[in-house]
Amino acid sequence: MIDFKHRIIIDHDEWKSLTKEELEKEGSIEGFFQICVNSKTYGYYHDKVLQNGEEGFDLISTWYENLLKGVHLLYDKTHIAIKDIETEKMWISLAREANSIRVQVVESSYSAVDAITLDEVSHSSTCVWEESEDFCIFVDQLLRRAREFLHELTLINTSFRLTNSFQTIERLIGAIETME
Repeated sequence: MIDFKHRIIIDHDEWKSLTKEELEKEGSIEGFFQICVNSKTYGYYHDKVLQNGEEGFDLISTWYENLLKGVHLLYDKTHIAIKDIETEKMWISLAREANSIRVQVVESSYSAVDAITLDEVSHSSTCVWEESEDFCIFVDQLLRRAREFLHELTLINTSFRLTNSFQTIERLIGAIETME
């Protein structure tokens, strides 16, 4: 079982009237984001009532952009790693093996300029967990959840459709769909 869970945590009343320029200035949408592969999870998510002062800390649009870019690369490459930009040493390593994908959460001292690398980050690292899943199921679920995320954004403010991040995610979804 694979899932990508997200929860947008912003002041909807405040964000619903922002222009495209104001949305761009605000940056990535914050909330909770979690990757679930079988019984293993990475990230934080809950769907309970928010506690007073509870805020989202994950950059949801950045997670979807990076995961979609990574999956797109896996159609030509066998391995990529995505840096958890909110931590110093955590990576999500994705390796395509025939019809399956191996997902590893790796704590590594590997340093990279970009959020996505084709290098192995497992050198001088600790594997926190590793699971495998069918590649097509992984991709289908990622595309479904990314589309849901975009839909949720348009329900908050239709101007999201005009933002660079929205258009990047939409373009990546289209590019992956043409490869399937």
